[in-house]
Amino acid sequence: MRAGLRAAIVLGLSLLLMGSKLVISVPEGGSVMSSSGLFACHAGETCTIDIDKAHFAETFSAQAAPGYLFRRWEERTDALCAGSHDAHCDALDKGPFSSAGAGLASLGQAHTLMPLFAGHSPDRHSSEVDISVRSHQSTRYYSVSGRDHKEIWHQLTGPANPNPVDRFTGTKPLGLAIFRYTYSYQSEFLQSDTLCRVQQADFDLTFETVLPTLAVDEQTRQALNTRWTDLAQNITEHEAGHHEINRQLVTELPAALRSIGPTACNDLDQRVKQAVTDAVAKIERANRDYDRHHSKETYAITSL
Repeated sequence: MRAGLRAAIVLGLSLLLMGSKLVISVPEGGSVMSSSGLFACHAGETCTIDIDKAHFAETFSAQAAPGYLFRRWEERTDALCAGSHDAHCDALDKGPFSSAGAGLASLGQAHTLMPLFAGHSPDRHSSEVDISVRSHQSTRYYSVSGRDHKEIWHQLTGPANPNPVDRFTGTKPLGLAIFRYTYSYQSEFLQSDTLCRVQQADFDLTFETVLPTLAVDEQTRQALNTRWTDLAQNITEHEAGHHEINRQLVTELPAALRSIGPTACNDLDQRVKQAVTDAVAKIERANRDYDRHHSKETYAITSL
């Protein structure tokens, strides 16, 4: 299944929330990963996650970077796992509208999650370039139904599936990992009006996953239970793998701009565009390689 990595350098990206949202802010010293692998937030990144009340069920784990230790989750009135020293925050592992996640029952309500780390990495990169990274992450589901596995498979690969036909395979992927980005930067003169450098930059990233969900009567569901569970898990794991690749840009895009030293002012814009283009092209190649190594295995498992 091929990820639809679509890079769009546009202004005014419109993002629609699906109800409640979780805002994760990660300071220097580590990252946060969800149990499905579909959601993650890196050091220096602020992530907004849309919560689909019908399907969302995740445990979020804090992962300390080399030279650091996880201390606790930040204490705030709107925070999940506030003050807990357990690196695994399972407040939403049964969904936001379960008894465990009852605090998220209000649509439109925002909650926060922030790990606190202690320590210092001797290899910490320092740069005069001020870079802000924000991401928006969501999962969208399409419903499939039928009286038996043949009808359901027809829906999965045909009319119920909103994903575009993959131009390499000629079929619709059952799941899709989508990536978009926008960026802006400011420059400053150095010593003269002919030499410039990047002074400040902002990256806004969007990670979206499209997955199928089963809408059938109880009898059909029981008959397909194991096969559907294996299929859904396999699709989710495959798209999580694509997102793991795509999220490398959270660090690689800032690194690409930091690598641009003083340059002629007339050339700076082109240097920035080329640096961003090269970083994205690297991720696109990695996604194609991932599909080449996993597609046969994936499609062999996913047949109902």
